[in-house]
Amino acid sequence: MDSARADWLAAWRRSWRVLRPVLGGLVLLWFGWFAYVRWTTPPAAEQSRQYDWTAVALRLEELERRLSAVPTYRPPTATASSGYWYWREPLYGALLGSWDPAGRPHLAAVAQWVSSAPVSQSLDRLTGLLDELRQMGPERPHFGRLSAANPGLFVWVWRTEGATITLALRARVRHADGQDLAGAAADLRTALYLQSLLWEARMGSGTHVQPNGIALVELIHLAQEKHLPPAVAAGLIHFLRDELPFSARQALASAAVSADEIRDLLDTYYTDDGRGNGWLVVSKLPAEAPWGSTGPLERSRFWNLFSPLFNDRKQVAAKLAGINLELNQLDGLDYAGLMTAVQRQSGPATNVSLLDGPLARFASANRGQTAGQALADLAWRRAAVVMLALSAYRHEHGEYPDALEQLVPDFLGELPRDLMTNGPFAYERRGLGTYHLGSRAESLPEPSLGYGYGPLNVGYGYSIRRRSASEDH
Repeated sequence: MDSARADWLAAWRRSWRVLRPVLGGLVLLWFGWFAYVRWTTPPAAEQSRQYDWTAVALRLEELERRLSAVPTYRPPTATASSGYWYWREPLYGALLGSWDPAGRPHLAAVAQWVSSAPVSQSLDRLTGLLDELRQMGPERPHFGRLSAANPGLFVWVWRTEGATITLALRARVRHADGQDLAGAAADLRTALYLQSLLWEARMGSGTHVQPNGIALVELIHLAQEKHLPPAVAAGLIHFLRDELPFSARQALASAAVSADEIRDLLDTYYTDDGRGNGWLVVSKLPAEAPWGSTGPLERSRFWNLFSPLFNDRKQVAAKLAGINLELNQLDGLDYAGLMTAVQRQSGPATNVSLLDGPLARFASANRGQTAGQALADLAWRRAAVVMLALSAYRHEHGEYPDALEQLVPDFLGELPRDLMTNGPFAYERRGLGTYHLGSRAESLPEPSLGYGYGPLNVGYGYSIRRRSASEDH
């Protein structure tokens, strides 16, 4: 018995000496093929012929060049080490405060700077490109792919904010000093459109971006302080209603997980085997949180060897479908109902982990905050449409109407609904050529002005006013 066992062990050792290099070779071949596939296979979006990635890259490159060409305002006391807000603060103050360049030297310096040839020429070139993008309509490259085409989102945010403030300031100078209402309207339209592109970029990166509503605030001031010709008011109303999100469904499409966003997310970061499955292309993940870095990073394709550690496309798609909002059912809800619906997408209840790759960022708590900002800005855009119609009405009739229904049909096809209550706006014509436009809700969110700047004189109405000279000092 012992002899037979010894013979069997000896035979096994001889066989193992033969099989070992064969098995080792097979393992090496398998790993080599695995590494080759992971190294060379792009995400599904880059394999698709339905999307022109070159057009996106070229448009982004040109837009970044024109954004970079907009000069940065530097106060006379600025130094090379002065921070970002040291340069931006005077511009914010000029826009939100009383406008009296003759009596306030720092406002005169700001007005002279924004009217200078270098600033005007750079803004005109930027406006020209953005007008081309607007005219492309549905054919325009979708900037939701920004992070895939160019990971430098935060630099783009900084440049976009600077250009938006500068455009709003030039609009102020045009309608306050030069009475160029059409030019002021064009600048504010450009600033708002530029901001809408930033929202698309935020959606594509999954990064929290705080919007800058300074152009919207300036538009509201313009509608209240000037009697706009009907043609100018109609152009702005058309832009706000037809080219920017005007329904809750449209507004939340950039802050909530929608069907289009699910498809874009999966195609941007996962391969597709044609049967609905695929693996995560780890090298395509942006470097922003929760991946441990705060700036752009070119990942080596070596990272793709770790793709088996992450959940595959089918698993992530199932989680996405489970937290997807029924966007078509949102337009009948008020602000509180909309926020409740959005919050159901966020937090631990979504059962999302870092193994779900980019979904970990898309289902973060920031989504609820971003949705709140999107809805707040939508509420103010709807109010701005009514104010523009009121301005045109006074231009034609010399006074404001007794009721908002008098704006229909000459100035508005139909009255927008107050987003806060999903009902009619509260309106009252007052003496001395003024009015109050408000909400029947108990409170209003303030327009988002950027990183913590404020507050405005909001109260319980949309009829905000500028700070007086005494409040500015």
